[in-house]
Amino acid sequence: MIRIAIVEDEYPILTGLQHLIEQLSSEYVVVGTASNIHDGLILIKEQKPDLAFCDIKLGSQNGLEMIQTLVDCGIQCHYVILSGFSEFSYAQQAIRLGVIDYLVKPTSTKQISQLLKTFEEQSQQESSSDDLTEPRLPYSKIISYTIKCIHTSYSSALSLSRLAKQTGVTPQYLSALFTKEVGISFVNYLRNYRIKAAEQLLLETDKKISDIAFSVGYDDPQYFCRVFKTVTGSSPKSYRYSKSR
Repeated sequence: MIRIAIVEDEYPILTGLQHLIEQLSSEYVVVGTASNIHDGLILIKEQKPDLAFCDIKLGSQNGLEMIQTLVDCGIQCHYVILSGFSEFSYAQQAIRLGVIDYLVKPTSTKQISQLLKTFEEQSQQESSSDDLTEPRLPYSKIISYTIKCIHTSYSSALSLSRLAKQTGVTPQYLSALFTKEVGISFVNYLRNYRIKAAEQLLLETDKKISDIAFSVGYDDPQYFCRVFKTVTGSSPKSYRYSKSR
């Protein structure tokens, strides 16, 4: 059984998608729906679905920020982005969060059907892999490789899913192992490393803040500024000014 949540603020799309999913197979169960980020966070935290369809624009808010919050909280869920926006920057940001697919609305029955079938097959394979095989690398090498990739490739599209595939384990396994061995989640470690690099660039160069954002792996300068303030307590502009006095 695949447990599914839907976070979408356009009611016809939300109800249409729910109906379609439930008609495709009795193995697909919609455990809840939400029309805004607040309710979406509660829904996914409480229900812990296997898969969540999330609109990228929920009113004035960004659905990717909701996903980032859930990832930071350690919620184990796979995400599919639904969007009326086809800008590549959104797709890049989604990839960094480990989103498994990015669908531009309107979607078709065939798209949804194929996506769910593929997800179901991959889930079954991962389950079998978890039960029957050991990681092909020792724990310490998995962690050291992951940290090395963060340090050398933090400015590129790094995702837990990609690194898990490279080390021969599932994303869930790598996430749990990284948190256990390093004492901080993969997402927070990567975020903190990027912000440290940004701090250095702010103090040692005259680069524009937007250019610094791109240099440390953020395609959206505004989102970068929000993350920077969350980590340091000040905006990039204020940080540069206060440290240069």
